[in-house]
Amino acid sequence: MSKRIKTTEIARALFEEAKGKDHTAVDLLTTNTVKLLAKGELAKDGEAVLQELERLENDEAKIVQAEVESKGSLGEHESKEIEDFIHHKFPHHHVSLSHRVNQDIIGGVKIKIGDEVWDLTLNRQLSNLKTHLVTEA
Repeated sequence: MSKRIKTTEIARALFEEAKGKDHTAVDLLTTNTVKLLAKGELAKDGEAVLQELERLENDEAKIVQAEVESKGSLGEHESKEIEDFIHHKFPHHHVSLSHRVNQDIIGGVKIKIGDEVWDLTLNRQLSNLKTHLVTEA
């Protein structure tokens, strides 16, 4: 009975092995890892390994990658407010924002960092109000 290797274990091993190596050595290491993943049952785990590797690299470099959703594009003021909100949650980290327009959002924003989600949308507030009103009746 073979033990299934976790994607986090693969990413951690790749991350640790790449530390201190030059660009050529890291490229070779990455290529060999991708070839290994392409074989057998690990093929479907490639994306998860890359995501975990990116998370490890960001943790090491103290970078927070935030995915932001809103009804429309964000202005400079809104982006700054979101960055300030994230800096409060993750002090001493650089903030990298990616934005996606979601036409289903009435107003506000949804911020996702890793597994954490801050739903600051009007949709969520209306849903909470509806739940509150229904349970009070």
